[in-house]
Amino acid sequence: MKKNPLVSVCMITYGHEKYISEAILGVAMQQCSFEWELIIADDASPDGTEKKVDLALKTSKIKNVHYTKHSPNKGMMPNFIWALEQCKGKYIALCEGDDYWTDPLKLQRQIDFLEAHPEYVMSFHQGTNYFQKDKSTAPYISDATLLNGILSPKEVIRLGGNLCPTNSMVFRNKVLEYPDFFIKAKSGDRALCLLLLEKGKFHFINKNMSVYRVHDGGVSRNLSRQKTIAFKESNIELLCAFDAYSNYNYHSIIQKEISNQIRNIFIYDPRYLFKTSYLNRINTTHLMLSLSRIFINKCSFPIFKINCT
Repeated sequence: MKKNPLVSVCMITYGHEKYISEAILGVAMQQCSFEWELIIADDASPDGTEKKVDLALKTSKIKNVHYTKHSPNKGMMPNFIWALEQCKGKYIALCEGDDYWTDPLKLQRQIDFLEAHPEYVMSFHQGTNYFQKDKSTAPYISDATLLNGILSPKEVIRLGGNLCPTNSMVFRNKVLEYPDFFIKAKSGDRALCLLLLEKGKFHFINKNMSVYRVHDGGVSRNLSRQKTIAFKESNIELLCAFDAYSNYNYHSIIQKEISNQIRNIFIYDPRYLFKTSYLNRINTTHLMLSLSRIFINKCSFPIFKINCT
């Protein structure tokens, strides 16, 4: 008789006092034929997150929970890696402390698929973007029909951290070590997807089963122009490092995505057009697209004095 797998739910949190209860209750409502554990890694939250965790655990009566509050603060990626290393399950499901699951059969559906298809390393699904500021919503994946269920390496590399909601990811616990480029990455989603790309295929379930909360405390939200550029530069460094790590198996795809990242940097700050190191790595298509966007947004480039109104 086949033994049911153990699934580890990995939840990192920092300053999520307002949201963590909903995240825990979304996990607690899962209806599963297998056992699961909940790993909560609190990165020295300065607010009342710990009290909210205690209350939510008592309310939900979850049994197999491992809660750790670090001191001092580790930082986002070290805390994420630490949490992943605590996961004992055959599979790992992600749900950060400010997001939540909405479907009680979410885990069961994803584990059933992965158990039946050993060539796949990850399952993910549609989710809702919830914009905390104005309470509006939108699908996380704007055109889910394009994905057609199965993703190619090109789509995984191109979409990066925008591939899917973090809280939709369920993957095989097959990453034995985390290289330096993973630790240094600003986009943990993109870095994890790249590592998993070496382990198997990705599968998309076109069913909305979670909420991804967009708020001021998010890692990549409300960044200054310079911080946004630093984020893009970090993506370029990550892609370069993964190119070597993967023995250049996806070289042409990666180079195209690096060009795309440079295009975005030019749009955010056209002064980077004068940096030879960037011009040498951007293709003609992306360069023309960036110049067109700069012209449209002429106010971001002081040398343009044309009145287009």
